[in-house]
Amino acid sequence: MRAFRLTHHPAPTLALSLSALLFGGCTTPAPPPVKSARHSPCDALAPATPAPAIIDRHSTPLYRYAICYPALGTAGPALDPVLHVWAKRQLAAFLSTASQPRPQPWVYELLIDMRIVAKGDGFVSVLASGYRFTGGAHGMPFLASFNLIDGHLVTQPGQLFANAAQARAVLSTQARSVFAKRAAGGDTAWCFKDKKWLRAGTAPTPQNYAIATLTARDGQATGLRLYFPPYQVAPYACGTQTVDVPARVLYPLLAAADRAPFTARQSR
Repeated sequence: MRAFRLTHHPAPTLALSLSALLFGGCTTPAPPPVKSARHSPCDALAPATPAPAIIDRHSTPLYRYAICYPALGTAGPALDPVLHVWAKRQLAAFLSTASQPRPQPWVYELLIDMRIVAKGDGFVSVLASGYRFTGGAHGMPFLASFNLIDGHLVTQPGQLFANAAQARAVLSTQARSVFAKRAAGGDTAWCFKDKKWLRAGTAPTPQNYAIATLTARDGQATGLRLYFPPYQVAPYACGTQTVDVPARVLYPLLAAADRAPFTARQSR
């Protein structure tokens, strides 16, 4: 799944054009959530991934929101309630501000897009991406991850490991190695020139390694994808950064209950 990057949001005219793209020009409350949709407001974030199963959206003169839920299949009973509770909490926090009368000319916006980014025998990973705009130069993007592994829900990468602190030290080393290579050359090398910023954002703390999904190929887990939101390791303009850690690095660190999906790939 392509990580979402919100473009600069300097004026109401751009806010209106973005709203038209994401919300289809809705100016009245939408009907209740509908099953499937050929075009969804979340397609602007991830047009190449399967269409969402449910879209919950609403529009008023003060605010607009859209929440897209994935079609989870057999993982639905275990994961659907978790995604709905999380999304409703984000919506409640947004509405506590957005529903209040205000003098600003722009409409506040919230978009949450939840998509399956990896699945296979005994596991499924969902990435929630989106943004919240409540004024200012641009909206604030956000990310969250949800992994179901053999019926075990993992929302924090540390839950995967027998020793979370030890694992974060390894993940930190992997991330710093990848970013050092990116800083050495290429069109985005400028994003990683601030070494102090980079070291702080990749330090082995729970906050720095709070978002991760499995990677997969041919139904087997191949590793873990770490997500670094804007401002964590680089400027906002550089967008969300990702680092893939292969199964062979992860496997010795994993808790016994979470090893099964990685077994076939851990030696590669």
